[in-house]
Amino acid sequence: MKKISVLFTIISIAVLSLAVVPAFATTLLAPAYPGSVADPVASAQSQKAMVYFSRASLSTVREWYQQRLAKKSAAACSDRSEGCGTFTQDCTTASTGGPMTQCTDRMVLKWNAIPPGGSMVDAYNAGVDLEGWQKVSEPAGTQNTSPPMTGQAAKMMAQINAAEDQMQAESKQLIQQIQKEGQQQSGVDVVRLGAIPDMPFGGLKQEVLAGHHSQKELETVYKKYHLLSKAFYPLHKTGKGTETYNRWLVDQTWAQIKTSGRASTRKALGAGENAAELARKMQQLVHQGRMQEAQILAQQMTAAQQRGMTAGAKMQVARNQDHWNEWLGVLKKLQAHAYRTKITIDRASRVSEQ
Repeated sequence: MKKISVLFTIISIAVLSLAVVPAFATTLLAPAYPGSVADPVASAQSQKAMVYFSRASLSTVREWYQQRLAKKSAAACSDRSEGCGTFTQDCTTASTGGPMTQCTDRMVLKWNAIPPGGSMVDAYNAGVDLEGWQKVSEPAGTQNTSPPMTGQAAKMMAQINAAEDQMQAESKQLIQQIQKEGQQQSGVDVVRLGAIPDMPFGGLKQEVLAGHHSQKELETVYKKYHLLSKAFYPLHKTGKGTETYNRWLVDQTWAQIKTSGRASTRKALGAGENAAELARKMQQLVHQGRMQEAQILAQQMTAAQQRGMTAGAKMQVARNQDHWNEWLGVLKKLQAHAYRTKITIDRASRVSEQ
């Protein structure tokens, strides 16, 4: 009876302890964008946020959240600093001079508790992150209001400007010369080829450099699939961990191409070894005076050599094998998993008592 009483006391203490431990809700600070797709792998790796992807543009998604969260952000940020509850944008500089730049929009909301495994900074900066590409906005023109230079200053500035113009002209001439020489040697405009990103078009670029397909074919494909290089992809589980689907698929394709080339090489070498073995046997028969058997074996060796030549030709073909269609298949698969906007929504770590 005493043991039962002690056990009951222990259970009661445990229940009371659970009653005062804050429980964090699994809901999100904001709803998922309509039609968006969750990334289960990325979301499972984080206790603090869920990741979604959408094929809508960054500006469209941002506008939807601004309207949807207007009241909620105003309430959440009533006691916060300026900027809370509105999207702030940070864009990377377009390194290639292209018409698109990658941007991250962030709306800070509010947690009233520190999340599991998080910190006070996490609680203070909880919100919604949007990542995507948008057109580079042209800077507004500004008029030079400084007084014009005169005298020696004007002369020095003119010399500096002339030197800069000459350097730019020489640099342009050198680039054109390198481009012309490279095109004469390979028939490929290396500057235009280099402007096409390797991910995920590196395999097709190799086919052009190998002479299997023209640069015009590549540029036609790139025009159709160019947005794949600016898309977001879900995470994919691998034997070594996780990586984005596009990198996993491209790496897998390279590995398969490499494996098929090795198999063709082994097959060709095997045929050559069979021919060499027949030649050794024929020499032994000749030395032993068994001429009739040697003649029969000579016929077999000729046939084996022909098979060896065929295998050698196949090996050469394998080295120069055209994998264009395989890489086109990769682009089609990527298109099915590519998204224009990535959405990260922090979990609503609101404290509730059980």
